[in-house]
Amino acid sequence: RRQRQVAEEQAARRQQAVEQAAREEEDDEEEIEEEAAWEEGLEEEQEEEDGYVAPLLTEHPGHGGQEFEAPQAEQDDAALEQAALRIQAVQRGQAARRTVGAVQKERTSAAIRIQSVRRGTEVRRQIAATLKQMEDFEERRRARKTVQDGRELEVAALRIQAHARGRAVRRGTIAQMQQRQQWQQCQQKPMPLPLRRLSE
Repeated sequence: RRQRQVAEEQAARRQQAVEQAAREEEDDEEEIEEEAAWEEGLEEEQEEEDGYVAPLLTEHPGHGGQEFEAPQAEQDDAALEQAALRIQAVQRGQAARRTVGAVQKERTSAAIRIQSVRRGTEVRRQIAATLKQMEDFEERRRARKTVQDGRELEVAALRIQAHARGRAVRRGTIAQMQQRQQWQQCQQKPMPLPLRRLSE
């Protein structure tokens, strides 16, 4: 009964470990999916930024060598306006590059986190497999010990039977020897007179 109870407890622990590993694996998969969706959102944002900055760089290409017929003040205002637009485009390009750098950094961090999660999952799987192997080895060792104990008990029972048979044989031999000695003693003694007459 004790062995059965121990085996049931070990089986329950193994089942709990397997269920825990399955739950952790599901959580890891959900986290990986969330990281992938987050990366996809960052890529879409970057594409929107690229689509917004690129037209600004080509929308105001400058005078192109052409002369204005407007007065000098209007030409100066147009030049200032174009310079301001170029400055804004440069600033937006710098911001876009900073955004790209931040996105790349976040992607690297996300990749590192995903690798860590996967490594943690693999480590937990290896630990669960090692625990199961240890439990299986313990069960096999306990089974071998049970068989060995049964054989030892059988050998001990055979020894006890042999010892009892030996004692019985020795007792029988001693009794036979005693009877023989008594018979020899009776043969050596002179026969009483009534017995001699009876024998005659």
